[in-house]
Amino acid sequence: MNKLTTDTVFKLKNGIEIFPFDSKLSSNDYLISVENCNYRVSEIIYKITNLIDGSRSLNDILVKINTDGNNLSEESLIKIFSTYLIPNGIVLGNCEITKRKTNHLYFKYLILSKDKLHPITNILKHIFSKSYVIPIIICLCIFYLYLFIFENITSVSLSELKGSEVVLMYFVIYATIFFHELGHLSACHYYNIEYKEIGVGLYLYFLVFYSDVSKTWKLNRKQRIVVDLGGIYFQLISIFFLYILSIIFNNVAFIYAIYLTILSILFSLNPFFKFDGYWIVSDLMGISNLRKHVYNYLKMSINNLFKRNIVLCDSDSKNLPKKIKYNFIFYIVLSNLFFAINIIYLFTYFSFHFNDLYEKFFIGIKDLSNNFIDTNLVDVVNKFNNLFPYLVLFFSFSVIAIINIKKIIDFLIKYNDRTKS
Repeated sequence: MNKLTTDTVFKLKNGIEIFPFDSKLSSNDYLISVENCNYRVSEIIYKITNLIDGSRSLNDILVKINTDGNNLSEESLIKIFSTYLIPNGIVLGNCEITKRKTNHLYFKYLILSKDKLHPITNILKHIFSKSYVIPIIICLCIFYLYLFIFENITSVSLSELKGSEVVLMYFVIYATIFFHELGHLSACHYYNIEYKEIGVGLYLYFLVFYSDVSKTWKLNRKQRIVVDLGGIYFQLISIFFLYILSIIFNNVAFIYAIYLTILSILFSLNPFFKFDGYWIVSDLMGISNLRKHVYNYLKMSINNLFKRNIVLCDSDSKNLPKKIKYNFIFYIVLSNLFFAINIIYLFTYFSFHFNDLYEKFFIGIKDLSNNFIDTNLVDVVNKFNNLFPYLVLFFSFSVIAIINIKKIIDFLIKYNDRTKS
């Protein structure tokens, strides 16, 4: 591989799409789409990208850019290529490339491809039309008022379920989650946006369904919010049908599934993990890659605190519009409080209960292995239902702690390198 110089010639990767992007950060934002990844870029990078044709060298591009009234230095142009265009796989050339990881899922398994999903979403897309949305929302409001007032579904206990009802309950819950993903894809279909597939993957310590809706960045912010809410919208509709099934079959498993599905909806609205709530807040505020800007803003604050004259973050994080700056700072405070409280709680809890949890877990495994044939399935389910939340908490604490320790170490290494230079 050759070293990057102004004589280097690049060409754009095949399949690149560039289009205007609706954002509050700037009125001249653009989006570059490559391999289902999207990158928001400034107007100057947009102009540079349009000049990359496989024949112009970096020097030719620099001359053309500055001839058009810009004041871009050779060093700045090389930095744009070396730190942005090359690592993100936007351009191809005979130079050293270190591609960044852009996928947050550690494991992906395809369930349904676009070809199989298209006939389904072609029907379901009509639910997003105005003639259907308003009546459906009114009916859902009436239904949920009735559900919470007269059914009292909040007073549920899994210990009352039989083994077969537990299996049915979990099957129904995963069916509603699948329907949730169909909601996102149907909203894409409604706006004539291409999508890819539905699958399962591992995000942090969560086993999640996912749908590839990366092309939605072509939409304006209001339309993106509709796509963000499409999954929850479909889940709320699915709960109505679950209630009908509970009446028809007189099976309490459907009521428990309704309760847990409502909890999953509330969980997906969490704006601090990259679930629906995060993307809704991101689009409402008009800030793409919200978490990145949170980290950049914190880096900038630390830098200012120690009065170091070092560039650690994008100018976007420094120069947020006044209209969204206070909302953004409020989100930063809440986000850090959320993770700090969770880490402190988990650390404190497991410091005092580790031995007790260890003993309960292995006693449960031992009882099950010694008396597997004669063991009552309901008793086993009850034991592990009581233990399971603590195991999840322990696992989540371990994963979050490892991830954050790694991020702190990486940040300190980069900060130390830049102070030395």
